[in-house]
Amino acid sequence: MNQSSLGKKEFVESCEQLYETVMDLKSQVPEDTDDPQYLFNYYVANVFEGIDPESANVTDGSNDNGIDFYVAREERVTIYQCKLPYLEKLKDKEKPITFDSSPIKEIKEGLSFLTDDSSIANANQKVKLARTEYRNRKRSFESSNDSKKFNIELVIAIFGLLTDSARKKYNEFKQEIEQNEHVSIKIRQFDDFLNVLNVDFLTRQIPKNISLNYVSNTMVFLNQWGILSCPGLSILQTNLKKHQLALFDLNVRFHYRRSSVNKEIEKNINNNLKGQKNFHLLNNG
Repeated sequence: MNQSSLGKKEFVESCEQLYETVMDLKSQVPEDTDDPQYLFNYYVANVFEGIDPESANVTDGSNDNGIDFYVAREERVTIYQCKLPYLEKLKDKEKPITFDSSPIKEIKEGLSFLTDDSSIANANQKVKLARTEYRNRKRSFESSNDSKKFNIELVIAIFGLLTDSARKKYNEFKQEIEQNEHVSIKIRQFDDFLNVLNVDFLTRQIPKNISLNYVSNTMVFLNQWGILSCPGLSILQTNLKKHQLALFDLNVRFHYRRSSVNKEIEKNINNNLKGQKNFHLLNNG
């Protein structure tokens, strides 16, 4: 699914869904904040890098030198520049907001800050720690791998699109930096977030009734909680093709990720006999 297939109503609903998901992270992050643009960094780290919000290295703020958060791994460091428009601004639109070249300018600053050993930049403490970690990991990796170089990955994540002129500057910058095989760049835009949000259900009518053909001996579970039956994979497949994600509740958990909520669910199934017995009914994943 992409933004071109969304009407105004569906576009606004997708924006509201993202904001709701982002704001749900308030209880999981180290800082006491309800700023959606700041929390957006944790959301991006979680969905695109698989990082628990409690563990993300968010550096966004004054004097961040173009680095909103970073991910340090054995063979590379990844730095992100993230942009999220305010919801009230999005509600007046029928399609994604476009960004000028400012995200590109800021990610350039981030790259320069990490790699320039000659200057002392005015930077906040978190970004200084990011540069120190980059230098230490680079030194350690290259000293133990004679034929390999430590890599830098740049990522721009915007809940919107680049203007044509900004896209041109992005492509020019991409071509320039990728002459160095150890530096790469990519961009996450509106359609990438749509895919993460699983919003295909927005363009489908939620079915009021679904016919399931009963097959003898398929009743597995029946008590005051409800009914569990196995109607056959072909029936599920047929309805899934027809209704897609509208077949499911909007809160269905498509992917297991580490979070405080998932930790409680895990604790429930591991330590609670009653919870184990009714787990499939009480947890919609």
